[in-house]
Amino acid sequence: MCLGLFYYNKHYLSAINTIFMKHLLTIKTGLAALVLAVCCCTTEAMAQSRRDNGERADISSRENNIVKRVTDLPEVQAKMQEVNARTRGKQKVRFELHRKPDESIPYYWVKVHEPVGGEYAELYNFFLKQTSYEIMYYDVVKDSLMDLTAWRAQRK
Repeated sequence: MCLGLFYYNKHYLSAINTIFMKHLLTIKTGLAALVLAVCCCTTEAMAQSRRDNGERADISSRENNIVKRVTDLPEVQAKMQEVNARTRGKQKVRFELHRKPDESIPYYWVKVHEPVGGEYAELYNFFLKQTSYEIMYYDVVKDSLMDLTAWRAQRK
């Protein structure tokens, strides 16, 4: 009798645990959707603010121009094509405007990330001068900037 009751309770508790986990997953999914919705609304509100304010719109278009200059580099184009072929179009190279110019560093810093497995690995670091938009390659290991000609010569 006691063994039968234990067996019954064990399966009953297992069923309750399964139901609880399903509801917990539903709650977590709901919270994730809520967070995503809030983030999307916040991003859309920020984008609308940028559209409404001419100065901010100029900054946004300047930032897009900065990233476009990096995407137009032949080495980056080749990497984009290679990743597209390797992943059959499922993954893309990512670009990150990592830093904007300030008083201490008068450069935009753009990072290029390559998909590796399920993660993204940093591939290239480029600095663009604030005024001339001249592109420099940043060597992370040497902690130094070099112009594209020197970088291309080093790569060969």
